[in-house]
Amino acid sequence: MARRIHMGTLARPHGIKGEICVDWYADSPSLLDGPFWLQAGDAPPRPARARSWRMHKGRPLLLLEGVTGRNDIEALRGQKILVDRDLLPPVDWDQLRSEIRKFYPNYEEPRSLISFAMYPKVYEEYIRHRKEYGYIMRMGSHVFFNGMAIGEMNKINIEDGKTLMIKYIGLGDRNDDGTRNVQFELNGMRREVSVPDPTATDSAKTVVMADPNDKSQAGASIPGMVSKVNVKPGDQVKVNDVLAVIEAMKMETSVVARMDGTVDEVFVKGGQSVKAGELLLTIK
Repeated sequence: MARRIHMGTLARPHGIKGEICVDWYADSPSLLDGPFWLQAGDAPPRPARARSWRMHKGRPLLLLEGVTGRNDIEALRGQKILVDRDLLPPVDWDQLRSEIRKFYPNYEEPRSLISFAMYPKVYEEYIRHRKEYGYIMRMGSHVFFNGMAIGEMNKINIEDGKTLMIKYIGLGDRNDDGTRNVQFELNGMRREVSVPDPTATDSAKTVVMADPNDKSQAGASIPGMVSKVNVKPGDQVKVNDVLAVIEAMKMETSVVARMDGTVDEVFVKGGQSVKAGELLLTIK
């Protein structure tokens, strides 16, 4: 018997026509066009076919043969979708390496590459999350999922002999840019950091950060004031051309182009305050 791979799970009914939302783990749901098997728990798998499927909010909605309504599909909730390994397309490892370098230039072989091959969307999201928030594996699960209460102390062992004692003090009022200042103590020293407020209204100014891996995006290297913008949309630029100058503490830092091209959009002007990493302009 061919080996079968768990490619998805029937999640919950959608509508009244018998469609069900699928938690799909593969890159493309086109495997639903062919034969597959459904398995409930440890019961033997049984063959199934799709009458149709469509994408809805990034997830497949599946209509199975033999299913006529919502009541039929309720009994299938939580069952696994299995696909024969022989039906999977061969992996183009060179193409995979090219794709992973777009968001993870210094990936590790073979672990990162294999992870990306099996769960491309999940792995890309994991890498982007780690770049934004750092390595959080040593953080307690209750802190990650629920946050800390005011006055709560959290102990984090970052490595042997190194422990961080973090105490949450409080949350400030909303800033004009849609962020809030979080006050905390780190090993007894009071600190403050600005974080986005997910409840901020659309009227709040949103600070867009540049993607450091995208050479078409020019971001501020330091926080400060934009003292000069040297380009405008439509200007031709070459690598290392000075695009803008940022002033901080009476020192000037140049923001240079990382690629040849044409200035597409400029998001700042002289005299404007910017944060480190804030998107200044784009090149196409």
